[in-house]
Amino acid sequence: LQQGHMHPGQPLTLPNTIPQCQYCNQTYRDNFIFDQNGRITALYNANFVLRSDQAVKDAILRLLSDSTARE
Repeated sequence: LQQGHMHPGQPLTLPNTIPQCQYCNQTYRDNFIFDQNGRITALYNANFVLRSDQAVKDAILRLLSDSTARE
């Protein structure tokens, strides 16, 4: 296991640490904010989306559209 940031914008302290395997730590890097249970709660780095394939961008747009329609 490796230490990953729960919130990349804050220092890597014990309360801001989430255990991740090497693959997940490299994949998620500093792109997401996690909750205490290890679930992604927010996007931290929009460049992750901009570098993604069009299919990923379309899926994210659908998710965002669905969530704003419910509010």
